[in-house]
Amino acid sequence: MCWHQLYNTGLGRDIGTLYAARNAISARNVTVDPRNNFYASPEFLNKYTAAYLVCGALHHFGMADINGQPTKNMHVPLSNEYKCRFCGKAYKMPTALVKHEEKIHSFKPENPEESTAEVTPDHVYNYMRKSLALCMLRRNHDDAISMGDGSRVIRLYKFFLLYYKATPKTPKYAYGTFETLAQVMCLLTPRMSHRLTWNRFVNYRGKVNTNFPMDLDIEHQNKAFKNDISWISRGNNSTYNKQDMFELYRGNSSRV
Repeated sequence: MCWHQLYNTGLGRDIGTLYAARNAISARNVTVDPRNNFYASPEFLNKYTAAYLVCGALHHFGMADINGQPTKNMHVPLSNEYKCRFCGKAYKMPTALVKHEEKIHSFKPENPEESTAEVTPDHVYNYMRKSLALCMLRRNHDDAISMGDGSRVIRLYKFFLLYYKATPKTPKYAYGTFETLAQVMCLLTPRMSHRLTWNRFVNYRGKVNTNFPMDLDIEHQNKAFKNDISWISRGNNSTYNKQDMFELYRGNSSRV
């Protein structure tokens, strides 16, 4: 989904885009199809997300670099009093403060919703917002999987469903996500719904943040099985008995 929404080879000169970042760090193993290199593409997206977060923090706090000191938007301890920006008079309620500033100082804050001026769409700003939204959703999803948090994964599916539906090239993912949500929310019994929510991870290391998806584990097992029988299939003399033997052997082989 991130590739369909963000990756465009025609944006190589536009700084901040996904393809420009790919060229900037010379990630040549990342192509227009992320399936060509399964591990390089997620690693590149992790770097892209981290770079956006660091740049956003530097801009928000007015820092020249990561070793600098904040010059704006610094944390100020909150109090229970609302003070007038002109005379400093304190109020307990924000509505009383607004009335005071309007009556005494003739000040009325502007309401952006009341503006009728035509606003020109900022495509760069919109691209940045979409990049952060997609990348942060992806990072949250990856963290939920590594922590084995099935409930958070199901909640994130509600957001993914909207993006899948809005992306023309991913309709089957929208249907699959909707089916999973429907099963968890209403179609399955409470017991089966709980099982579908939480029984979707594998953890062989026994640590808190070392879970990975169960379907990926099945793919690893299939690859191990294919590697085991590849030497037999080369001679075109494989039989059902031999394949059945390797099917029983696959579990021990993949563990080794």
